[in-house]
Amino acid sequence: MQLDPEISAMNEALDALKNLDNGQRKRVVDWITARYRLTEVSKFQTPEEEKQTEAVEIFQPVEKSVGRKRGRKPGAQKGRPAALDKTDIKNYETVLDLFSEANVKKVGPKILLMSAYLQEKLKFEEISSFDINSRLKRIKHGVTNISTAINGLMKKEPQLLVEVEKPGEDGKSPRRKFRVTEEGLKLAETFLK
Repeated sequence: MQLDPEISAMNEALDALKNLDNGQRKRVVDWITARYRLTEVSKFQTPEEEKQTEAVEIFQPVEKSVGRKRGRKPGAQKGRPAALDKTDIKNYETVLDLFSEANVKKVGPKILLMSAYLQEKLKFEEISSFDINSRLKRIKHGVTNISTAINGLMKKEPQLLVEVEKPGEDGKSPRRKFRVTEEGLKLAETFLK
């Protein structure tokens, strides 16, 4: 299976930037922005809330975040005290912590849990299938046909995801955008019990 060219470019960019410090990364991004005359760069930037967890999720090696260290009690993972409510998605420092505690094996629950994390923890107003699957791939939970799975979640009764923007409605957006419903958030929290 061949990756989408946009996703491949993003993966290559992440690999190229991972060994640089933040100042060096900023200079590289500024150069690319100027080189390709990207005038609407603010659309590509992550929300302010995501910047707090960005370094942990993107640049920290996955292997260091997974698993339990000897002598540590279950639930007392690094960065999250054991006393916090495990069913509240907002209490998880990283998506790796969330998925290590969650009981999700099927595609639908993975997508719903990731969507709930993006909406509740990272404060995404709208979520695209790219937002969901790119993060799932980073933690080795990628989905082959995400559109079909999202459509299944939207058809459930009660509805778990709702579409808030269709491609081309605003004349610009090439991707569908979604939000998790209250019922979807409640169901996602049950994966953490």
